[in-house]
Amino acid sequence: MNTSGGLYSPTPLIATDPVVVSVAELHDVDDYGATLPGWSSEVQQLSNGFFAGRCSLVSFAGMQLFREITSQRMCVKFATKANSRSIALPLSLSQPALFSGTEVNHREIVCFTEDETFTYYTAHSSDLLTLSFDTDVFTAYVDQIKDADVARSLDKTAFLKVMPDQAAQLQTFLQTVLTVLLNNPGALQYQHAQDSLTESIYTQVLKLLGNGDKLCAFAMPKHRYALVARAREYLFHDPQGESFTIARLCHYLGVGSRTLEYAFQDVLGMTAVAYLRALRLNYVRQDIKSGGPQSSVLDIAARWGFWHPSHFSADYKRLFGDLPSETRRRYAS
Repeated sequence: MNTSGGLYSPTPLIATDPVVVSVAELHDVDDYGATLPGWSSEVQQLSNGFFAGRCSLVSFAGMQLFREITSQRMCVKFATKANSRSIALPLSLSQPALFSGTEVNHREIVCFTEDETFTYYTAHSSDLLTLSFDTDVFTAYVDQIKDADVARSLDKTAFLKVMPDQAAQLQTFLQTVLTVLLNNPGALQYQHAQDSLTESIYTQVLKLLGNGDKLCAFAMPKHRYALVARAREYLFHDPQGESFTIARLCHYLGVGSRTLEYAFQDVLGMTAVAYLRALRLNYVRQDIKSGGPQSSVLDIAARWGFWHPSHFSADYKRLFGDLPSETRRRYAS
């Protein structure tokens, strides 16, 4: 009891769940896939230039809020977090992104269910805000407030069609939450603060779902996207690179080289040859970073089909912004 005449102040309840508040500066495309606990992803850089990015994360009590800013176009194959629902809100895109073959623009919203795998082609310059929350906690909350019909909208992966100002309201709110907590992470040590913030976030999400015109399922991929997706899956199941030729790819897909070129140009804005080169260079980079000093850079390059040293070095620097030898030195320590 406060005996000094002031109001009674209860002992604050300290939260027991771990809290993570972090900002990671990214200087390598491989770092992108390692910044988010509970998510798994495979990432390849497709556009030329030095990669730079930043991932800001707040995580507590089954809730994750993170913002990813990236500077190069990437192909990201990711699996959503287990037992969770997620909402992705692009803040800024230099061009439409592709979620499983469907274009996503600025101010559009994507809802993801748990334990699903997607392929995401980012914009060249991308600023993406994502909210992920525990399914059981969310379900218990909506049961308490008798709003299960609206919440059921999140039971399937889909695009949420809302007015731009409605999407902007949620984006602004979540950006404010992220900024405040990054500047004052200690607030989340208290259970009351976590409970209050969780309810505020759920309220905003349900408000958006209630105002949404409709949820639009992912469109069936166009033929050309489906062809690129089949090619990509075929290549990803060949870690030794034996299929990394146009001839083998055409044979597997049952199409001619011209059809393959049209598909890659239409979907990714690059030729199939350029895509295969970028994919092989990404694998070279991974091997350089993980290989010991007994593996020479030129041996690694040759294993992935780069037989001309100077051409390989030029291609490598064009894509990643540094030389293979510089990558080796950076990750040798």
